[in-house]
Amino acid sequence: DYIGSLDKTELATKITEIQSNIEQEQTKLEQMKIDTAIQMKGIRDQIADVRFDMTQESLEMEKNIYEPQMIIEQSKIKLEKSKRSLVQLEQKAELLKIQSNAKVREISTAIKQLNSKLLLLIELNNKFDIVAPEYGMLIYSRTWNGKKGPGSQISSWDPVVAELPDLTKMISKAFINEVDISKVKKGQHVIITVDAFPEKEFSGVITSVANIGQELRNQEAKVFEVVIEIKEQDEVLKPAMTTTNEILIYEYEDVVYVPLETFYSDSLDFVIKMNNNNPLKQEIVPGAYNEDYIIIVEGLSTDDQLLLDAVDINNLDFLSLEPSLKEMANKKLAQWAAEKKKIDEENLKAVADKIAPTENDQAATFIIFE
Repeated sequence: DYIGSLDKTELATKITEIQSNIEQEQTKLEQMKIDTAIQMKGIRDQIADVRFDMTQESLEMEKNIYEPQMIIEQSKIKLEKSKRSLVQLEQKAELLKIQSNAKVREISTAIKQLNSKLLLLIELNNKFDIVAPEYGMLIYSRTWNGKKGPGSQISSWDPVVAELPDLTKMISKAFINEVDISKVKKGQHVIITVDAFPEKEFSGVITSVANIGQELRNQEAKVFEVVIEIKEQDEVLKPAMTTTNEILIYEYEDVVYVPLETFYSDSLDFVIKMNNNNPLKQEIVPGAYNEDYIIIVEGLSTDDQLLLDAVDINNLDFLSLEPSLKEMANKKLAQWAAEKKKIDEENLKAVADKIAPTENDQAATFIIFE
């Protein structure tokens, strides 16, 4: 199908210029032929006149055969002079013919070259209309000032007008706050939902994490771009859809976790726990956390009740953890860190072993923005 057309103004000017040059050369050729014909006619008339004179001079010689020798010699000289004039005129006619043929060939060659250029420009003119090379969904290319359209400049260093996305290789582009970017690694698994179809979930894997942050519009903190490859294919996925990406940093099993609102951190980490209907500060060993919850490695059980609302914590009793419990908790944290590092390395190797699509992929990989 038709995509667009490049401005033909400059090309049309060149075509008109070459057509004008062809007409000038053709006019020159016709004028040269007319001039040559006139010159040849003049020479032929002169040759005819000389031959007529030679005939008269021959008759005169016959007539003067009995005249004095001087008169006879004069008649011979006059006849010889006419013969030389005839030879010169015939040679002049031959030279004029050769010269004329050479000029004809020169002008004809120039016209042929101009016609060849004209045909090339006409063929090029047909290529100014851009059509899609195959069937598929088309996306017009974007520049710093918006989508390419009527009036856009097309240059040799940026000749792309539109792309045919390969919907079999789709990615989702997310932006992670600088506070959380240290947790995000290549190879981590992602659960993706399309906002237009919240009932559908897709799995993905992180293929790229930006090294440098950037500022987005209406964002105070810097964010880092993360590219996620979508593993599944589905006809509901369309260009520029909005997605929600849930990145799986690490999976913890059989742990106690509490809302972040219940967690306090001063010189020590603690929560406000109810003990015989009385609140007290319970020291804890915290673990990993997300936007909503934090893992409590040691210091709480699933039967404990915590206060969400703030109270006057300065007057509450403080219940410390035994050193042995803290040591066990720190060993568990170290074990989790080692396991997480091993999994991150395996995930990274899995991504490195294959070529994942990127935003600049020439296969027209489709980008879904978060």
